Amino acid sequence: RRFALLPFIYAVVAHVQPPLRCSHGTSLFRSHTRAPAMLRACSRRRGATSLLVSTATEPARPPPGALVVKVSMVDELRRHQRLPKRERKARVFLEEGAEEDPAGAFQQLHASVREHWTWLPDDYQLRHTAVAAALGSNEEKAAGEVISSPGALMRAIKACRALGVAPTLKLTAPLQERRSPPPQLKVDPAEIMGDNPNAQMLSFYGFTRIADPAALKKELEHKLSALRVLGSIYVAEEGVNAQLMVREDELDALRETFASVRDLADIDLNVGDVVRADKTKPFHRFKVTHKRKVLQDGLAENLDLEPGRGGEELEAAQWHAELAKPEEERPLLLDCRNWYESEVGRFEGAKPLNTNKFHESWPKLEEELEGIDPNQRVLTYCTGGIRCVKVNAWLTQKLGLRNVASLKDGIVGYKRWLDEEAESAEESAKEGAAPESLFKGTNFVFDQRVGVKITDDRLTDHPELSLIYETDRGGEVPEPLRESVYHQTRIHEEEEERGGGLS
Repeated sequence: RRFALLPFIYAVVAHVQPPLRCSHGTSLFRSHTRAPAMLRACSRRRGATSLLVSTATEPARPPPGALVVKVSMVDELRRHQRLPKRERKARVFLEEGAEEDPAGAFQQLHASVREHWTWLPDDYQLRHTAVAAALGSNEEKAAGEVISSPGALMRAIKACRALGVAPTLKLTAPLQERRSPPPQLKVDPAEIMGDNPNAQMLSFYGFTRIADPAALKKELEHKLSALRVLGSIYVAEEGVNAQLMVREDELDALRETFASVRDLADIDLNVGDVVRADKTKPFHRFKVTHKRKVLQDGLAENLDLEPGRGGEELEAAQWHAELAKPEEERPLLLDCRNWYESEVGRFEGAKPLNTNKFHESWPKLEEELEGIDPNQRVLTYCTGGIRCVKVNAWLTQKLGLRNVASLKDGIVGYKRWLDEEAESAEESAKEGAAPESLFKGTNFVFDQRVGVKITDDRLTDHPELSLIYETDRGGEVPEPLRESVYHQTRIHEEEEERGGGLS
């Protein structure tokens, strides 16, 4: 008796809300006409997407007379790419008169699919199973006809009309071997690197306008899944910023992958040290993050970061020559890193800004450069070069300085030059041929290594920071140094408010 009324309830619901039953059917052909608000809300909840608007929450209305073609990714491909269900479907609005121009409709269909799923490989396929059902094909064609020509697309549309359903295509693609871990999953780097534990450390950045950061994020996640890579990539409208480790023998493959990405085709990789992933474990995750800015600066107005708008970039050899001049001829040298980075290692004669966060740089710079001659030579440096791009752009565009330059690739690039010079001197067996480092101490890095030793100099006896001098021995950090540094940062902020602070 408890379930006796269920058929009656179902009948009432079906009578009161008939649009819900046909929301997947012929209503798609008339979606440009007025539809009940409840039906439109239902379609949004189901995660239908629009290629014209590129949003899953607000499906676009097709233009009058347009033909709506639904594209649905097969579950196997979606799960392999770790995509949420709401990104599985999309709608393509073919222009009015598509059947009179099959070639144009075919081109528009594939262009829209590639625009929406930018990570798709070139050998993806669109299939339609209604053709087999309508034309009475044999069982071997049950998987559906591949939409590989304008004629195949027209056959699919006619078959759907014969069946009274909307054209729905299945999106398939070969499943590439995934070598990098799924985003956010914590792993052991040694397992990811496999039988070759040698991993190349590298970073890169670029301030090139990114039209669609979300699409770039998806493309990078897909293409890098075929490589043994760990680390972080940040994408935003202003550009990209990354710190990665890749298996040493896959570095060339990584370069080729970035060259195939339109927004990263001109990126230069800042190559660092080679580490053993079974001993030193810089990264435990791989993730691509869409952010508002790749380098938070706290500025209300954006700077012009085009090349050349922030002074020149000096190669390591040029930089070394400028700092090696007699003291009275040396330029003003600014360390644009945070206070704890400057504490453990710096170039001789550099003036640290002593910031806690990068966005504090601007008042520090104004204070340090108050009354400076606009023509005075000013050099800046940081870890990898990205902070100097914004600093030097601000110095030239806001303070009006006309003679500023930065160290290309930062301290990482300077160490690489020192290593190359030392190797060259060793091969030539010349005494004293290798230059002596003008950077003293350890380079603070933002990965689990924490510090990379450049010289044996110990510049601080700070109880927490001095631990960094014990980290660069090819093993794990002996103490949770990063947490200690952040704790000391808060102490530094409080002391600054009281008029003190660490130098």
